[in-house]
Amino acid sequence: NAAGNALEFGTISSDFARQIKYVQQSSSINFSSTSHSDTGLSLTFDNNLKSTNSIVKITFNAAWGTTNNPDNIRVRYKDAAGNKITNVIGDPNDHFSGCENTSSNYTQLASSICFATVSSTTPIAYRPYVRRLNNNGHNGYFGRDHDDSHSFPTLFMIEEYAI
Repeated sequence: NAAGNALEFGTISSDFARQIKYVQQSSSINFSSTSHSDTGLSLTFDNNLKSTNSIVKITFNAAWGTTNNPDNIRVRYKDAAGNKITNVIGDPNDHFSGCENTSSNYTQLASSICFATVSSTTPIAYRPYVRRLNNNGHNGYFGRDHDDSHSFPTLFMIEEYAI
């Protein structure tokens, strides 16, 4: 507060959270390429208010397993035409990386949260694309463990907030 002696709380405007969308995938998503491959998940930020005065929070959470060799993964967000989203806050090339599976017997959690500024008044489709860091000839899977003995939901979500 201005006096510096206590916390003050204001009222959040009713349009602070303008839009929240999510998709939960129950079947596994297979990937093996060192090039970014489409996961098949997509959400469209409608931008009903036709405002560029907002920010989009993009969340991707998945358990992943790999057959045989360990590896790292990279996630990049693209639009419906397959062009990478460049208005992210941070690295525009890989929006999530790491999460090494150190053995074919483990399941790891891939979790990505990034923010993008809204630079257009038209709807924007966000799609997560994934690649393996090394091409070791084996598959990686979102939504299941290495031997397909357990299934896990994959969550992809976008949230729009006023700024």
